[in-house]
Amino acid sequence: MAWWSNAIDAKRKSRFIVRMGNGGILLALKSTGKPKATISKKEYQMVNHFYNYPGTVKWEPVSMVFVDAGFWGSDAANPNEEDFGTMPAPKTRGAAETFWEMLLGSGYTTPAGSSGRSGRNKSISSPEKAASMDISFGKTLSIEQIDDKGNTIEKWSLHNPIITSLSWGDLDYGDDNLVEYTLEVSYDWAEFSKDNKDETERI
Repeated sequence: MAWWSNAIDAKRKSRFIVRMGNGGILLALKSTGKPKATISKKEYQMVNHFYNYPGTVKWEPVSMVFVDAGFWGSDAANPNEEDFGTMPAPKTRGAAETFWEMLLGSGYTTPAGSSGRSGRNKSISSPEKAASMDISFGKTLSIEQIDDKGNTIEKWSLHNPIITSLSWGDLDYGDDNLVEYTLEVSYDWAEFSKDNKDETERI
């Protein structure tokens, strides 16, 4: 038994929510990484000694794993009709089609032209940063750890998120587990806070 078991309620891995502007609370999410900052090192030589100094900070990508049960997020989502057209509500669409819509929403089009329900009938042939931030993510992406009462006790806000990898999973006749969909997100920087006073949505 850990030393803190009877004294305090330490943060648990299983107590978290992720919010995305175009999906509300992401109900189909299985697991997620948290922000990681890497500080580069600068090395200088003086005579026969080397001295180390901190360089710039680089924020590493976050990987999120989803399952597809036919719903994506909560009803709090408010997709932009101009950009998403006839995209169904978060509770009526699954991870597979949402991933496809996010890819199209980022500005990508196939050589044959965009297909699916996304309303972005643009001439862009590759993803662009502004579209990825505003449309694919609904401008906001936050990872929150919560306590046993559902209160936010640690919040990470990921600024200017963009899609860097989408995977629709693997299939195997000998494996009866759930198909896992993986989304990798890069961002310019992350900010930490201890509560979520600016949010009104509850679980």
